Amino acid sequence: MHSHGHQYKCTDLVIEKPGRLEFLVIPQNGSEPQKVDIFNFQDTAGVIMGMCNTDESIKGFVRSCFEYAVIKRNGLFI
Repeated sequence: MHSHGHQYKCTDLVIEKPGRLEFLVIPQNGSEPQKVDIFNFQDTAGVIMGMCNTDESIKGFVRSCFEYAVIKRNGLFI
């Protein structure tokens, strides 16, 4: 069953003044962190939303979709 990511682990935040949004991934093995520039709120405020998911959860979701399509004898397009 697919239930790890998306809405369950979603985080949102109201940005009240201009600023830059970055994602920072800090590996557990001590290797170099990975920084990704996401958006620059130059002249305005706004909102942000972040989601994550795991490979295992995604594969489980796909597997359940295929199984359901077979049971229902429906086509499945991904």
